[in-house]
Amino acid sequence: MLAKVGTDAYGTSTIANFKENGVSTDFVHSTDETTTGVAPIWVNDQGENAIVVVPGANLLLTPADVLAADSLIRTAKVVVCELEIPVETTIAALELARKHGVLTILNTAPARKDLDPACYEVCDILCANETEAEILTGLPMTDIESGGRCVDCFLDKGCQTVIITMGSKGSIFATRADRTVSHVTVDTVSAVDTTVALDSFVGVIRFYYVIIYISGAGDAFVGALAFYLSTNPRLALAESIDEPRV
Repeated sequence: MLAKVGTDAYGTSTIANFKENGVSTDFVHSTDETTTGVAPIWVNDQGENAIVVVPGANLLLTPADVLAADSLIRTAKVVVCELEIPVETTIAALELARKHGVLTILNTAPARKDLDPACYEVCDILCANETEAEILTGLPMTDIESGGRCVDCFLDKGCQTVIITMGSKGSIFATRADRTVSHVTVDTVSAVDTTVALDSFVGVIRFYYVIIYISGAGDAFVGALAFYLSTNPRLALAESIDEPRV
């Protein structure tokens, strides 16, 4: 885990939680310059959530911190990045992983309209949800067909592989090598609270060679995807996408 937290109670408990779950905290830095990043969550009766992000110490994670973790990144099987830290720091991590031939996943949360174009070009797999895809492409996304146009837009921006998750509609994906948009369906379930996903993500970190370059973001889908890509790289991408729902 590569991250930065404050020296407050949230920071202390976060580090303790990682250690309790067997996650290395050698590169989880503490700072007294600001507070630990938090993300208060509201969940409705349908299990859908709204999240307010207060970045705090996340914004103090720098490219220098990434370079200092070279030994960690070079030995990883998968590096997962996101956008809750400075974009230049995320790009530094993606570039360093690519230098060492390590597979990368960019989880586009929280999405921003003015995202640096380099983000699209230096990640191996870009994974966005419906809302993030709309923000990043400026295109409406209501069904598989409109989602396909978003995938095309991402590929035009320089992405190698694009996955867009669509909740109960499943997910779609395509690559620069094969721009045909494929649809992976999902089983219908009754959502209770989608915010428990991080616990599943930590479980993936604990048992497999996956570096999570986040400060608390990410969900079970990305974590499970990283797990299958790191432990069974011979699986077809459609299978790695499909397996997390099992």
